Amino acid sequence: MELAKIAERAVEAATAAGAGDAEAYVQDSVGREIRVFDGEVESLTDAGQRGLGVRCWIDHRSGYAYGTDLTEDGLRDIAASAVEAARVADPDEF
Repeated sequence: MELAKIAERAVEAATAAGAGDAEAYVQDSVGREIRVFDGEVESLTDAGQRGLGVRCWIDHRSGYAYGTDLTEDGLRDIAASAVEAARVADPDEF
C-alpha cells in the first residue's frame, strides 16, 4: 500500500474509533553507511525504517500512538491506541 493511502486509512480508522479529528504521519526510509579507512571498506550497514504515527483529538484531549505494523489490522490497532490515549488524557486548557 502506498504511503498516502496508509495515512488516509489510519485517519479513517481513528475517526471510526471515536476521534473527533485525527492526523497521520507515515515514514518509509532506507539508509546506508559505508566506512572506509586507508582505501579499504571497514563496514557497510543498510538500515530501513517504516512506521506510522497517529495523533487524534477527543473533546480537547489529544492522544498519540506509533507503530510499525502497516497491515490493515496494524493500522486499526495504532489508531485505536491513539484514541484510547486521548480518552485518558487531561484536557488541553487552550
